[in-house]
Amino acid sequence: MRRPKVPSRNSPGRSPATRSTTISGVNCVAPGVIRTRFHADMTAERMELNPKQRIPLHREGTPEQVAEVVALLITNDYVTGETIVIDGGLTSRIA
Repeated sequence: MRRPKVPSRNSPGRSPATRSTTISGVNCVAPGVIRTRFHADMTAERMELNPKQRIPLHREGTPEQVAEVVALLITNDYVTGETIVIDGGLTSRIA
């Protein structure tokens, strides 16, 4: 069975928009425990469990810190195909 011929990126069979763009990978942001409204109904004891016992930096992240990573990935066109983990070291403790 023959595969159909796919036009190259610069061939006339492609639209002008796709002819001039480059193919880039997909990046991923993997946040850990981030303080949000979700935590509002948790008891104080439960809220202290993560920072004290699980997160090496002993604090939760903020939405602003995650947004900074997203902004970096939007503005830096040389980072591609990466997963950026922003979890205060939580996953570094998982063996």
